[in-house]
Amino acid sequence: MLSDNELLLFDFLAMMAAAYLGLLRRCVYDLHFNCGYTHTLSDGQLLRTINRLARQQLIAIHTDPYDGDPPEEPRSWVIELTSAGGELWEQERLPRWSTFVRQTVGWAPCIDEPITFASPSRAALQDFIRVKTEAGFWQLRERDIQWERQRDFRLLGWKRFPEAWTASFREEQCFRRCRNWEYLEEHRTWWRSIIDTPPPPRDAENLDEEF
Repeated sequence: MLSDNELLLFDFLAMMAAAYLGLLRRCVYDLHFNCGYTHTLSDGQLLRTINRLARQQLIAIHTDPYDGDPPEEPRSWVIELTSAGGELWEQERLPRWSTFVRQTVGWAPCIDEPITFASPSRAALQDFIRVKTEAGFWQLRERDIQWERQRDFRLLGWKRFPEAWTASFREEQCFRRCRNWEYLEEHRTWWRSIIDTPPPPRDAENLDEEF
């Protein structure tokens, strides 16, 4: 069983392909994970925890050759969840994969390349696109979307699915400024990050009280 702080680190890593060690620091965790809480580990405790989890083969540590720091310097470390670590996280969080949607291509508006979303469920992906279109995020017609059925698909860095669906379209033909966030939340049936789903993380340090 993971400790509360370990679970928060795994929440971050489960949703990311990989992360620099610095992104997991207590003082910036909430900023990079876009949430209102953080863990309670000091920088020294975080480093010891990461080393221990690596020895247990629950995470893997790589170095960024373009970072400029020597490989033994923690600032150059890139952390990712292993399959074993992911399975342990699944036992804790019990994610409902049938409603999970992830953006796999096109992280920023681009007129040259399509944006792509993926899900183990075509129905969840259709719901996601329909509601975001109705909420004014996109202006899409069915013919604008290219659907593909995938086999043995790596939806997350540590997890493959025997079957998944992808939907691709060009952002230039569907981007709109008027967005109804209230409508989006009222009709949400999917999740894209653990912070979208109840219950809240166990015993996290709530940062909202500081403001």
